Amino acid sequence: MRIVRTLTLAVVVASLGLAFAQTPQQGGVLRVGSNADPATLNPYVFGNEFDRNAFRPIYDPLLDYDLTTYEVVPALIESFEISADGLTWTLNVRQGVSFHDGTSMTADDVVWSIEQALKPEATRTAPLLSFVETVTAADDATVILSLSQPDQLLSHTMIDIRVTPSGSTDYNSNPIGTGPFKFVSWEPNRQLTYERNDAYWSAGLPYLDGLEIRTVPDSSVLVIQLINREIDFISSAPFGQIAQLVNAGMVTAVPPEGRAMGFYDIILNTQREPFDDPRVRQALSYALNREALVRSLFGYATVQSNPIPRSSPAFAEDAPNYDVRDVERARELLAEAGYPDGVEFEMFVHRTGALEWDTGAQVIQQSAAEAGFTVNIRGVDIGTWVDFIFGQKEFQAGFSAKVPKPVEYDLIAHMFAKTVGDASGYEIENPEFYELLTAARSIADQDEFEAALMELQRIAMAGLPDILIAGRVIPAAHAPYVKGFIHQVQGSTIFNRVWLDQ
Repeated sequence: MRIVRTLTLAVVVASLGLAFAQTPQQGGVLRVGSNADPATLNPYVFGNEFDRNAFRPIYDPLLDYDLTTYEVVPALIESFEISADGLTWTLNVRQGVSFHDGTSMTADDVVWSIEQALKPEATRTAPLLSFVETVTAADDATVILSLSQPDQLLSHTMIDIRVTPSGSTDYNSNPIGTGPFKFVSWEPNRQLTYERNDAYWSAGLPYLDGLEIRTVPDSSVLVIQLINREIDFISSAPFGQIAQLVNAGMVTAVPPEGRAMGFYDIILNTQREPFDDPRVRQALSYALNREALVRSLFGYATVQSNPIPRSSPAFAEDAPNYDVRDVERARELLAEAGYPDGVEFEMFVHRTGALEWDTGAQVIQQSAAEAGFTVNIRGVDIGTWVDFIFGQKEFQAGFSAKVPKPVEYDLIAHMFAKTVGDASGYEIENPEFYELLTAARSIADQDEFEAALMELQRIAMAGLPDILIAGRVIPAAHAPYVKGFIHQVQGSTIFNRVWLDQ
């Protein structure tokens, strides 16, 4: 017996109906304002949402999310079949797809791309592909995955695997994909330019003739440029100026149903003082004033300390929780850890010009001080932040954000594993946690799976290699003539169905 998953585009068309009440118009160049330059266009090894939004127009994934239901829908894989034992996945590769250089995409390119996603440096995907033993092309249209164990998350993981031509490596100067837009040029710290892929496999798309992503570090300048129609779209609208944008007739967009787009968090180095003691990590989490952070971000955040929402059947009621601030408990834990007079640490913070980072860092600094923490804020550009945290691992704490997939397993994995497990050193401190996390992916019974997730929460919420501060909602903003945009829950800006009513 085989399980057949036929993914149909009908659900996509139906769910996007409201976005296309008008007939889309062809043409025009969308001018997008972004707070920071990407560090790379490598779709396998990247560090943040600026990288993702820069390479997303170029490369298509194997599978994708429907933007309103978050169900898995086809992309470069039209359908897949799973053997009865869950150990063999047969991927049916979409036919008639060409790369931007005119060559045809085949199963060999899909194999190559999965192999890149399996490499250790591909920290976004490799940990979640650990059950994949072999990847082979049965023919030009079929790829076979052989697994060591069943993996209920694999279809979601394939959403993060972008397809590039076999043997390609020149990602930053000549990136080639199958996506809706072709790469034209990258002027660092100024602009990325793309042109329409006239041979795109999805008929009629994209509607735009081109795309420009302009780097403007100062968010207030982006707002002025949008109001003055010098740009058409802002990827991350500054919270303090949303009212100004709305009053000027601009449109703001958040994911359907107001879903949180990940988390604000503080990643901690568990191999360096003072965070080599879990009591200090717990103390910091208890000290944080999450309500104040939500207020400072004009309500575009939610109080949350556990990545699994309380509404989920997998939420562990008995896991340590820090939603309610407890400064006295924080002081007690510091004293127990040998810091009765408090402790000092340095925290790296993104400097993108966006309110969320400066304001969030101040809230952390001020609220932690009440419990005895002295927080020295070190503001750096995103590239430097990534290097110190994930590269050199020369840090004590780093204020950041996570954008996991909208499934319970990845909420935990993205928060405490992937890049965090290595950078924080928690893989060294508690390898058993990662063994349990990996094993949970192969649990088919839903009740057993939820029980495993609950146990993982109990461990991680006590160990706290990464402190979740709040749920994150980052609105985009655009001119009223920009049509068809739906904000993706992970913060990716997707423009293949966007059009200009001009």
